[in-house]
Amino acid sequence: MSKVTILLKNKRRIFSGFVAGLVALCGLLIMPASVHASVASGTSQLAAGAGQGIITWNANNDSLSLYSAPGTLASGKCGDAIFDWHRDDFNPLTSNHHDARIVRVCRSGATHSTSIGTDTGGSLQGMQKSAFCVGNDNATTSGTCNNDSRADQIVQGNVNVSIPNNCVRAWKKNANGTTVYYSGGASTSCTS
Repeated sequence: MSKVTILLKNKRRIFSGFVAGLVALCGLLIMPASVHASVASGTSQLAAGAGQGIITWNANNDSLSLYSAPGTLASGKCGDAIFDWHRDDFNPLTSNHHDARIVRVCRSGATHSTSIGTDTGGSLQGMQKSAFCVGNDNATTSGTCNNDSRADQIVQGNVNVSIPNNCVRAWKKNANGTTVYYSGGASTSCTS
């Protein structure tokens, strides 16, 4: 083999490698930045601090139940059972509508639960986030959170836990034992 033939073969290999790398890079650039989880039905039984939250959902019959039992709480602390579902066709490229629900207990040793349909005129397509968090009232996600490993993680800021707000329906048991319901206002306009 001549030196010219070897040189041409090496240039082809280098060029082929360059093209393959460029194709792989382009594939990464056009993929969506975040592909959310979608779990059609199930139960999240999650512990955080001294308490636990139990969240059960089913896309087949649009049902959801949340239970919060945070255990012994220091003053100003609360426990949240948080569920954020995907309402529309679950295609993150064409739809990104979610509705969050929270059951919050701020009374030490108390529990609270609720069972509801999707109650917004949409249909539950799958769970996007599910967690039980214990922390400061209206900032529970900055405390200790235990997330369902099948879903996106609830972290500080990606679900607005400061209630009332226009993106979350919530049931709250206050430290004095009274329970308050927050409708979420225009929750059907929320996208996180």
